[in-house]
Amino acid sequence: MNTSEHPEIIDIAEYAAADKHPPKGHRYRFFLDKAPYISDQAVLTGREILAFAGLDPQHYDLFKASRGGRRDPIAADQSVDLAEPGTERFFTMKNEHSNGDGQEALAFKLPAEDLAYLRDASLEWEVFLDAEQRWLLIRNWPLPVGLVPGHADIALRIDPNYPMSQIDMAYFLPPLSHAQGWAIPSLATIQVRGQAWQQWSRHRPSNGWRPGIDCLETHLAYVDHFLARAAGGQ
Repeated sequence: MNTSEHPEIIDIAEYAAADKHPPKGHRYRFFLDKAPYISDQAVLTGREILAFAGLDPQHYDLFKASRGGRRDPIAADQSVDLAEPGTERFFTMKNEHSNGDGQEALAFKLPAEDLAYLRDASLEWEVFLDAEQRWLLIRNWPLPVGLVPGHADIALRIDPNYPMSQIDMAYFLPPLSHAQGWAIPSLATIQVRGQAWQQWSRHRPSNGWRPGIDCLETHLAYVDHFLARAAGGQ
């Protein structure tokens, strides 16, 4: 079953994709925040997994993504068996915000219907503040055929008056391009958290946002619509 270049390395994502139980082996390949790492032991703590990427558990939360869309938090001293079936990868979320009593808190709160949508869609996401602006970041968003790469992170600027005010445009990292090399109009670059994000300037018509109806889910449908048009050369 193992298709890695080195037969002695067990790639746990391959076994999860095939719904197979990873065999006991000498070394295990796993992904943390899209980067591959190799462990010489099957059982690691959350702290040890974070250490592969040089991350401090005081500043980063660790999550395990499993087959079927499960996302489970992993505590720093919690043990994880890489040979356990179904483990696809690991990802982190930076925790820098506090509510003043030592309890971790979100930078701001999304409406309950948006939280339910993100949960039901099994999306990896975070909210953060940058230069006093509110942002929602969704990782690994699928893109239509015709645009490259096939997936990218998408950021949305959330107005303080949302959902009464609209979500406008979308921002991507890495930047998108057309697979055929066709020019895509109305693109720009902005800095968000010290990174260069590609801004897609696409806007609804006047009064196009419907307070009480439109929300994160409908805006992402709008984003998918204008991405599909761009993929088709429109």
